[in-house]
Amino acid sequence: MNEKTHKEAVAAICEQLGRKRISERIGVGKTAVGNAVSDGLFPARWWREIKEMCDEQGLECPVDLFNFISIDKAEASSRKSEAA
Repeated sequence: MNEKTHKEAVAAICEQLGRKRISERIGVGKTAVGNAVSDGLFPARWWREIKEMCDEQGLECPVDLFNFISIDKAEASSRKSEAA
């Protein structure tokens, strides 16, 4: 998914769930939710609550809309063999 598509998807989820409902459920201000829309990514720590809210509404909740740290598998494999 490209950046524009991420922004559109995050904005659509926020619109469908409601920014106020999200902010209340997560325990953050509406500005934080607006920042997620602007960034096109939800903070990773919001995943569980947003996922539950989406499930309740029958909405898709792609994990790539969250700012998880990705692991470079080649680098991880290299480190593993160096440690052995």
